[in-house]
Amino acid sequence: MGDLQGNPNYSNVGGSAAAKESYSKALQQAEALRAKNPKDIQTRLDIARVNMRVGDLSEYTDQAEALKSYRQAQVSLKSLVSPDPAVKKSLMTVFERIGTVQLQLGDTSSALNSFQRDLQIAQELFDADRNDPRAHRRVAMAYDKLGETLANTGAVPEGLEKLNAARSIYAKLAASSPQSPARADVATEDMVIGEVHYKTGKMGDAAESYGSALKAFENLVAEDPKNTQYKRGLYDTRIRLANVLYKLGKRQQARYFTEDALALLKPMVDAPGDEIEIFYYCDFLLTTPFRDLQAPALARDYAEQLVSTGGKNPDKLDLLARAYDASGDRTRAVQTEKEALALLPPNSTSNSRTDFEKNLAKFLARAERQQPK
Repeated sequence: MGDLQGNPNYSNVGGSAAAKESYSKALQQAEALRAKNPKDIQTRLDIARVNMRVGDLSEYTDQAEALKSYRQAQVSLKSLVSPDPAVKKSLMTVFERIGTVQLQLGDTSSALNSFQRDLQIAQELFDADRNDPRAHRRVAMAYDKLGETLANTGAVPEGLEKLNAARSIYAKLAASSPQSPARADVATEDMVIGEVHYKTGKMGDAAESYGSALKAFENLVAEDPKNTQYKRGLYDTRIRLANVLYKLGKRQQARYFTEDALALLKPMVDAPGDEIEIFYYCDFLLTTPFRDLQAPALARDYAEQLVSTGGKNPDKLDLLARAYDASGDRTRAVQTEKEALALLPPNSTSNSRTDFEKNLAKFLARAERQQPK
């Protein structure tokens, strides 16, 4: 019931308080059962799973609290000496969740260790049944997490090696059927690899990876025009490829892909649905290299809507601060960026904190220049 009510990692109806209450009751019931039969593996597994769900509720709002719940689940699972694959699968998942939260808290070294354990367990499960495509896909997902983290910490060759390993697995799974959903995984992995090349200044390699992703998403959207995930991948890839082509001096091609992305994105922004499209659209209006397509005032209006209707979180507030700055409202830009920083985990050294602090410094400098002499 808690998953349906408000777990952010599952489809839900948005009631996080009700979800927390449901999980609390489930945990009490499981603990009572364990007290009667301390050696029952299923009861102890249930306790670990509920702790994971409780951690999910805090993953995006209170990472320290989420980590505490995930750690409790980890302890419970590690104490189980059982050949049951369900125990290993849960332990694999909890390591992935722990690593994700550790990244958000800026503890990259610990995150890498968690993702390595995630990969190790995923490989063990696949080795136990090499005909299980879901287990093989889970290995690819673990390679992806580990590879992207390595690349973002400066270990680019090693990171790309892991990312390409993930892509190879996805490609093998995709080749098993002309309609395989793994085709989207291949395209997404190409985007991740392209982003690594982009961040390291290898624009030619980035363009190649984004180009591969683009072709795949175009085919997927042509087959299933109503699939939001496919359309999201398509407009995102077009924007990323356009930015690379612009840096390569291919302005006409960049403009073409930019306008194509807008043609797909704008109707999604105006239709009822996920706020992700609004976020992407605002960011585009602020960052596109084509000045005639920039619209800071419109971005500000949409960003204010995001914050007022969807609740405050650091990324939304940072977006709103950038919109205020681009619109010339330096005072509100500074104030809003400070709010975004205040919502980040204390003492964290995440990429978000670094980016937000850089933005705040820029806004403060511009506000000071606006002061009358």
